[in-house]
Amino acid sequence: MEKWRGKVAIVTGASSGIGAAIVRDLAKNGITVIGLARRVQKIREQTKDFPENYANVHAFYCDVSKIESIKEAFKLIEERFGVINILVNNAGIGKKTSILVDDEETDGKISQVIDTNFTGLVHVTRHAYMLMKKSEDYGMVVNINSVAGHKVSFPYYGVPETNVYNGSKFAVTATTEYLRHELIQMKDKKVRVSSVSPGVVDTSFFHSSQMLPDNIEMRDVAPVLNPSDIADAVMYLLQVPYHVNITEMTKVFAVFTRTSSEIGAEIVKDIAKNGINVIGLAQRSEKFKESIGAKVNDYNCVVSNLDSKKAVFKWIKDKLLLTFLFTYWRAAIYQHACRKDFCSEVEQVINTNLIG
Repeated sequence: MEKWRGKVAIVTGASSGIGAAIVRDLAKNGITVIGLARRVQKIREQTKDFPENYANVHAFYCDVSKIESIKEAFKLIEERFGVINILVNNAGIGKKTSILVDDEETDGKISQVIDTNFTGLVHVTRHAYMLMKKSEDYGMVVNINSVAGHKVSFPYYGVPETNVYNGSKFAVTATTEYLRHELIQMKDKKVRVSSVSPGVVDTSFFHSSQMLPDNIEMRDVAPVLNPSDIADAVMYLLQVPYHVNITEMTKVFAVFTRTSSEIGAEIVKDIAKNGINVIGLAQRSEKFKESIGAKVNDYNCVVSNLDSKKAVFKWIKDKLLLTFLFTYWRAAIYQHACRKDFCSEVEQVINTNLIG
Protein backbone atom coordinates (compact mmCIF):
# COMPACT_ATOMS: atom_id res chain seq x y z
CA MET A 1 0.00 0.00 0.00
CA GLU A 2 3.03 2.26 0.33
CA LYS A 3 2.79 3.26 -3.34
CA TRP A 4 -0.59 4.91 -2.67
CA ARG A 5 0.51 6.84 0.44
CA GLY A 6 -0.13 10.55 -0.05
CA LYS A 7 -2.45 9.92 -3.00
CA VAL A 8 -6.12 11.00 -3.17
CA ALA A 9 -9.13 8.66 -3.18
CA ILE A 10 -12.85 9.27 -3.66
CA VAL A 11 -15.39 6.99 -1.99
CA THR A 12 -19.10 7.35 -2.79
CA GLY A 13 -21.71 6.32 -0.25
CA ALA A 14 -19.09 7.06 2.41
CA SER A 15 -21.38 7.85 5.35
CA SER A 16 -22.13 4.30 6.55
CA GLY A 17 -21.67 0.57 6.13
CA ILE A 18 -19.19 -0.59 3.49
CA GLY A 19 -18.30 2.96 2.45
CA ALA A 20 -17.41 4.02 5.99
CA ALA A 21 -15.22 0.91 6.43
CA ILE A 22 -13.38 1.64 3.18
CA VAL A 23 -12.83 5.28 4.18
CA ARG A 24 -11.26 4.15 7.47
CA ASP A 25 -8.88 1.65 5.83
CA LEU A 26 -7.79 4.11 3.13
CA ALA A 27 -7.05 6.81 5.72
CA LYS A 28 -5.24 4.26 7.88
CA ASN A 29 -2.93 3.56 4.93
CA GLY A 30 -2.02 7.22 4.49
CA ILE A 31 -4.36 7.95 1.57
CA THR A 32 -6.23 11.25 1.60
CA VAL A 33 -9.94 10.44 1.31
CA ILE A 34 -12.77 12.45 -0.19
CA GLY A 35 -16.02 10.98 1.09
CA LEU A 36 -19.09 11.69 -1.03
CA ALA A 37 -22.54 11.25 0.49
CA ARG A 38 -25.83 12.99 1.14
CA ARG A 39 -25.23 12.74 4.90
CA VAL A 40 -22.03 14.77 5.06
CA GLN A 41 -22.24 15.34 8.82
CA LYS A 42 -22.25 11.60 9.45
CA ILE A 43 -18.90 11.25 7.66
CA ARG A 44 -17.44 13.98 9.86
CA GLU A 45 -18.77 12.36 13.02
CA GLN A 46 -17.33 8.96 12.11
CA THR A 47 -13.88 10.31 11.24
CA LYS A 48 -13.35 12.96 13.94
CA ASP A 49 -11.74 10.44 16.30
CA PHE A 50 -9.39 8.86 13.76
CA PRO A 51 -5.83 8.52 15.13
CA GLU A 52 -3.37 11.30 14.27
CA ASN A 53 -1.36 9.02 11.97
CA TYR A 54 -4.40 8.54 9.70
CA ALA A 55 -4.58 10.64 6.53
CA ASN A 56 -7.15 13.44 6.26
CA VAL A 57 -10.75 12.70 5.35
CA HIS A 58 -12.80 15.39 3.59
CA ALA A 59 -16.59 15.18 3.38
CA PHE A 60 -18.38 16.55 0.31
CA TYR A 61 -22.10 16.55 -0.37
CA CYS A 62 -23.09 14.53 -3.43
CA ASP A 63 -26.30 12.80 -4.48
CA VAL A 64 -25.00 10.41 -7.15
CA SER A 65 -28.51 9.91 -8.53
CA LYS A 66 -28.45 13.53 -9.79
CA ILE A 67 -25.99 14.55 -12.51
CA GLU A 68 -25.91 18.21 -11.42
CA SER A 69 -24.92 17.18 -7.90
CA ILE A 70 -22.08 15.06 -9.33
CA LYS A 71 -20.84 17.94 -11.50
CA GLU A 72 -20.89 20.36 -8.58
CA ALA A 73 -19.01 17.96 -6.30
CA PHE A 74 -16.28 17.30 -8.87
CA LYS A 75 -15.92 21.00 -9.61
CA LEU A 76 -15.13 21.57 -5.92
CA ILE A 77 -12.82 18.54 -5.82
CA GLU A 78 -10.82 19.76 -8.81
CA GLU A 79 -10.53 23.26 -7.36
CA ARG A 80 -9.27 21.95 -4.03
CA PHE A 81 -7.24 18.86 -4.93
CA GLY A 82 -6.52 19.19 -8.65
CA VAL A 83 -6.24 15.45 -9.27
CA ILE A 84 -7.30 12.11 -7.78
CA ASN A 85 -5.84 8.60 -8.02
CA ILE A 86 -8.44 6.16 -6.66
CA LEU A 87 -12.21 5.91 -7.07
CA VAL A 88 -14.40 3.51 -5.10
CA ASN A 89 -17.95 3.47 -6.46
CA ASN A 90 -19.77 2.24 -3.38
CA ALA A 91 -23.08 4.17 -3.33
CA GLY A 92 -26.02 1.84 -3.80
CA ILE A 93 -29.63 1.39 -2.72
CA GLY A 94 -32.50 -1.08 -3.01
CA LYS A 95 -36.24 -0.58 -2.79
CA LYS A 96 -38.82 -3.19 -1.92
CA THR A 97 -41.43 -3.21 -4.64
CA SER A 98 -42.35 -4.96 -7.90
CA ILE A 99 -41.62 -3.94 -11.49
CA LEU A 100 -45.17 -4.73 -12.57
CA VAL A 101 -47.00 -2.67 -9.93
CA ASP A 102 -48.87 0.24 -11.56
CA ASP A 103 -48.44 3.27 -9.31
CA GLU A 104 -46.40 6.48 -9.16
CA GLU A 105 -44.57 5.48 -6.00
CA THR A 106 -43.12 2.45 -7.79
CA ASP A 107 -42.05 4.69 -10.70
CA GLY A 108 -39.99 6.76 -8.26
CA LYS A 109 -38.47 3.76 -6.47
CA ILE A 110 -37.35 2.13 -9.72
CA SER A 111 -35.80 5.37 -10.97
CA GLN A 112 -33.95 5.89 -7.67
CA VAL A 113 -32.39 2.42 -7.81
CA ILE A 114 -31.27 2.74 -11.45
CA ASP A 115 -30.03 6.34 -11.08
CA THR A 116 -28.05 5.54 -7.92
CA ASN A 117 -26.67 2.09 -8.66
CA PHE A 118 -25.96 2.42 -12.37
CA THR A 119 -26.36 5.87 -13.95
CA GLY A 120 -24.68 7.58 -11.01
CA LEU A 121 -21.76 5.14 -11.10
CA VAL A 122 -21.23 5.84 -14.80
CA HIS A 123 -21.21 9.63 -14.40
CA VAL A 124 -19.02 9.57 -11.28
CA THR A 125 -16.52 7.34 -13.10
CA ARG A 126 -16.43 9.68 -16.11
CA HIS A 127 -15.63 12.72 -13.97
CA ALA A 128 -13.16 10.85 -11.78
CA TYR A 129 -11.25 9.49 -14.77
CA MET A 130 -10.66 13.02 -16.06
CA LEU A 131 -8.93 13.91 -12.80
CA MET A 132 -6.95 10.64 -12.81
CA LYS A 133 -5.74 11.31 -16.35
CA LYS A 134 -4.78 14.85 -15.34
CA SER A 135 -2.47 13.43 -12.66
CA GLU A 136 -0.42 11.50 -15.27
CA ASP A 137 -0.02 8.87 -12.53
CA TYR A 138 -1.39 5.40 -11.85
CA GLY A 139 -5.08 5.13 -11.01
CA MET A 140 -7.61 2.57 -9.82
CA VAL A 141 -11.40 2.30 -10.13
CA VAL A 142 -13.14 -0.20 -7.83
CA ASN A 143 -16.85 -0.81 -8.29
CA ILE A 144 -18.64 -2.30 -5.29
CA ASN A 145 -20.96 -4.62 -7.12
CA SER A 146 -22.92 -7.62 -5.75
CA VAL A 147 -23.41 -11.32 -6.36
CA ALA A 148 -26.85 -10.08 -7.46
CA GLY A 149 -25.02 -8.66 -10.48
CA HIS A 150 -23.98 -12.14 -11.60
CA LYS A 151 -26.91 -14.40 -10.78
CA VAL A 152 -30.68 -14.02 -10.47
CA SER A 153 -32.20 -16.52 -8.07
CA PHE A 154 -35.82 -17.49 -8.56
CA PRO A 155 -37.87 -15.90 -5.73
CA TYR A 156 -38.84 -18.20 -2.90
CA TYR A 157 -40.36 -17.60 0.50
CA GLY A 158 -38.35 -15.14 2.55
CA VAL A 159 -36.72 -13.32 -0.40
CA PRO A 160 -37.94 -9.72 -0.82
CA GLU A 161 -39.03 -8.07 -4.04
CA THR A 162 -35.79 -6.48 -5.22
CA ASN A 163 -37.31 -5.35 -8.55
CA VAL A 164 -34.55 -3.70 -10.65
CA TYR A 165 -31.78 -4.09 -8.07
CA ASN A 166 -30.44 -7.18 -9.85
CA GLY A 167 -30.70 -5.43 -13.20
CA SER A 168 -28.79 -2.39 -11.95
CA LYS A 169 -26.02 -4.62 -10.61
CA PHE A 170 -25.85 -6.67 -13.82
CA ALA A 171 -25.37 -3.32 -15.56
CA VAL A 172 -22.43 -2.60 -13.22
CA THR A 173 -20.88 -5.96 -14.17
CA ALA A 174 -21.16 -5.18 -17.90
CA THR A 175 -19.99 -1.58 -17.50
CA THR A 176 -16.94 -2.63 -15.46
CA GLU A 177 -15.90 -4.97 -18.25
CA TYR A 178 -16.56 -2.38 -20.94
CA LEU A 179 -14.50 0.23 -19.08
CA ARG A 180 -11.54 -2.14 -19.33
CA HIS A 181 -12.15 -2.48 -23.06
CA GLU A 182 -12.15 1.31 -23.45
CA LEU A 183 -8.90 1.66 -21.49
CA ILE A 184 -7.26 -0.99 -23.70
CA GLN A 185 -8.44 0.78 -26.85
CA MET A 186 -7.14 4.10 -25.47
CA LYS A 187 -3.81 2.38 -24.68
CA ASP A 188 -4.11 3.61 -21.11
CA LYS A 189 -1.89 1.25 -19.11
CA LYS A 190 -1.94 3.28 -15.91
CA VAL A 191 -5.61 3.05 -14.87
CA ARG A 192 -7.11 -0.28 -13.80
CA VAL A 193 -10.73 -1.22 -13.17
CA SER A 194 -11.99 -3.92 -10.85
CA SER A 195 -15.21 -5.09 -9.23
CA VAL A 196 -15.95 -6.51 -5.79
CA SER A 197 -19.14 -8.56 -5.53
CA PRO A 198 -20.16 -9.33 -1.94
CA GLY A 199 -22.91 -11.64 -0.81
CA VAL A 200 -25.10 -10.57 2.12
CA VAL A 201 -23.41 -7.84 4.19
CA ASP A 202 -24.41 -6.74 7.69
CA THR A 203 -25.36 -3.10 6.99
CA SER A 204 -28.49 -0.93 7.18
CA PHE A 205 -29.26 -1.76 3.53
CA PHE A 206 -32.01 -4.27 4.28
CA HIS A 207 -33.78 -1.92 6.69
CA SER A 208 -33.46 1.27 4.64
CA SER A 209 -34.80 -0.60 1.60
CA GLN A 210 -37.66 -2.00 3.74
CA MET A 211 -36.66 -5.53 2.81
CA LEU A 212 -36.48 -6.42 6.51
CA PRO A 213 -38.63 -5.19 9.40
CA ASP A 214 -36.82 -2.97 11.91
CA ASN A 215 -37.12 -5.61 14.63
CA ILE A 216 -35.22 -8.26 12.64
CA GLU A 217 -31.47 -8.20 11.98
CA MET A 218 -30.06 -9.79 8.83
CA ARG A 219 -27.46 -11.64 10.91
CA ASP A 220 -30.38 -13.46 12.57
CA VAL A 221 -31.77 -14.52 9.19
CA ALA A 222 -28.58 -15.66 7.47
CA PRO A 223 -24.80 -15.74 7.89
CA VAL A 224 -23.43 -12.35 6.85
CA LEU A 225 -20.24 -10.62 5.79
CA ASN A 226 -19.04 -7.58 7.72
CA PRO A 227 -18.34 -4.20 6.05
CA SER A 228 -14.70 -4.65 7.08
CA ASP A 229 -14.55 -7.82 4.93
CA ILE A 230 -15.34 -5.75 1.83
CA ALA A 231 -12.86 -3.05 2.85
CA ASP A 232 -10.21 -5.78 3.16
CA ALA A 233 -10.96 -6.86 -0.42
CA VAL A 234 -10.53 -3.30 -1.70
CA MET A 235 -7.22 -2.91 0.15
CA TYR A 236 -6.02 -6.16 -1.40
CA LEU A 237 -6.86 -4.90 -4.90
CA LEU A 238 -4.88 -1.74 -4.23
CA GLN A 239 -1.80 -3.45 -2.85
CA VAL A 240 -1.11 -5.72 -5.83
CA PRO A 241 1.53 -4.45 -8.31
CA TYR A 242 0.49 -1.91 -10.93
CA HIS A 243 0.87 -4.47 -13.74
CA VAL A 244 -1.61 -6.86 -12.06
CA ASN A 245 -5.30 -6.32 -12.74
CA ILE A 246 -7.72 -8.45 -10.73
CA THR A 247 -10.92 -7.98 -12.66
CA GLU A 248 -13.40 -9.44 -10.17
CA MET A 249 -13.50 -10.44 -6.51
CA THR A 250 -16.45 -12.15 -4.87
CA LYS A 251 -16.70 -12.04 -1.08
CA VAL A 252 -18.80 -15.03 -0.10
CA PHE A 253 -19.00 -18.04 2.18
CA ALA A 254 -16.71 -21.04 1.88
CA VAL A 255 -18.13 -24.53 2.48
CA PHE A 256 -15.73 -27.18 3.78
CA THR A 257 -16.39 -30.87 4.41
CA ARG A 258 -14.73 -32.99 7.11
CA THR A 259 -13.82 -30.03 9.26
CA SER A 260 -13.94 -31.63 12.70
CA SER A 261 -10.23 -32.46 12.93
CA GLU A 262 -6.88 -32.91 11.19
CA ILE A 263 -6.32 -31.28 7.79
CA GLY A 264 -9.83 -29.86 7.43
CA ALA A 265 -9.65 -28.08 10.78
CA GLU A 266 -6.23 -26.56 10.01
CA ILE A 267 -7.39 -25.28 6.61
CA VAL A 268 -10.53 -23.75 8.08
CA LYS A 269 -8.53 -22.03 10.84
CA ASP A 270 -6.37 -20.26 8.25
CA ILE A 271 -9.35 -19.43 6.04
CA ALA A 272 -11.34 -17.96 8.96
CA LYS A 273 -8.27 -16.08 10.19
CA ASN A 274 -8.16 -14.27 6.84
CA GLY A 275 -11.71 -12.98 7.20
CA ILE A 276 -13.53 -15.55 5.07
CA ASN A 277 -16.87 -16.76 6.43
CA VAL A 278 -16.85 -20.53 6.81
CA ILE A 279 -19.58 -23.18 6.85
CA GLY A 280 -18.17 -26.43 8.16
CA LEU A 281 -19.75 -29.78 7.39
CA ALA A 282 -18.82 -32.69 9.64
CA GLN A 283 -20.29 -35.75 11.30
CA ARG A 284 -19.09 -34.32 14.62
CA SER A 285 -20.09 -30.71 14.15
CA GLU A 286 -19.76 -29.94 17.87
CA LYS A 287 -16.09 -31.01 17.73
CA PHE A 288 -15.65 -28.78 14.69
CA LYS A 289 -16.37 -25.62 16.67
CA GLU A 290 -14.14 -26.76 19.53
CA SER A 291 -11.17 -27.44 17.24
CA ILE A 292 -11.52 -24.27 15.17
CA GLY A 293 -11.90 -21.66 17.89
CA ALA A 294 -13.12 -19.09 15.33
CA LYS A 295 -16.44 -17.64 14.23
CA VAL A 296 -17.87 -20.27 11.91
CA ASN A 297 -21.20 -21.85 10.99
CA ASP A 298 -21.44 -25.60 11.55
CA TYR A 299 -23.81 -28.24 10.20
CA ASN A 300 -23.91 -31.96 10.86
CA CYS A 301 -23.44 -33.81 7.57
CA VAL A 302 -22.44 -37.31 6.48
CA VAL A 303 -21.11 -36.80 2.95
CA SER A 304 -21.45 -40.49 2.07
CA ASN A 305 -25.20 -40.20 2.67
CA LEU A 306 -27.22 -38.61 -0.14
CA ASP A 307 -30.12 -37.52 2.07
CA SER A 308 -27.68 -35.85 4.47
CA LYS A 309 -26.10 -33.87 1.61
CA LYS A 310 -29.50 -32.83 0.27
CA ALA A 311 -30.53 -31.59 3.71
CA VAL A 312 -27.42 -29.46 4.22
CA PHE A 313 -27.57 -27.81 0.80
CA LYS A 314 -31.25 -27.10 1.24
CA TRP A 315 -30.29 -25.34 4.49
CA ILE A 316 -27.55 -23.41 2.65
CA LYS A 317 -29.97 -22.37 -0.11
CA ASP A 318 -32.65 -21.27 2.37
CA LYS A 319 -30.25 -19.38 4.63
CA LEU A 320 -27.60 -17.90 2.36
CA LEU A 321 -29.74 -16.44 -0.42
CA LEU A 322 -27.31 -15.28 -3.13
CA THR A 323 -23.91 -16.46 -1.91
CA PHE A 324 -21.60 -18.64 -3.99
CA LEU A 325 -20.09 -21.77 -2.48
CA PHE A 326 -17.05 -23.96 -2.80
CA THR A 327 -16.16 -27.27 -1.17
CA TYR A 328 -12.88 -28.68 0.07
CA TRP A 329 -11.30 -31.74 1.72
CA ARG A 330 -12.93 -34.98 2.50
CA ALA A 331 -11.20 -38.35 2.56
CA ALA A 332 -11.57 -41.68 4.34
CA ILE A 333 -8.62 -44.08 4.17
CA TYR A 334 -8.75 -47.74 5.22
CA GLN A 335 -5.93 -50.23 5.54
CA HIS A 336 -6.40 -53.05 3.06
CA ALA A 337 -7.18 -56.38 4.68
CA CYS A 338 -8.98 -59.55 3.66
CA ARG A 339 -11.81 -59.41 6.13
CA LYS A 340 -15.49 -60.27 5.91
CA ASP A 341 -16.48 -56.61 6.09
CA PHE A 342 -13.96 -55.59 3.40
CA CYS A 343 -16.65 -55.06 0.70
CA SER A 344 -18.70 -52.77 2.92
CA GLU A 345 -15.61 -50.73 3.74
CA VAL A 346 -14.73 -50.41 0.05
CA GLU A 347 -18.27 -49.23 -0.58
CA GLN A 348 -17.92 -46.69 2.23
CA VAL A 349 -14.65 -45.39 0.79
CA ILE A 350 -16.24 -45.00 -2.65
CA ASN A 351 -19.33 -43.30 -1.22
CA THR A 352 -17.19 -40.86 0.76
CA ASN A 353 -14.33 -40.06 -1.65
CA LEU A 354 -16.10 -40.26 -5.00
CA ILE A 355 -19.87 -40.22 -4.87
CA GLY A 356 -19.98 -37.83 -1.93
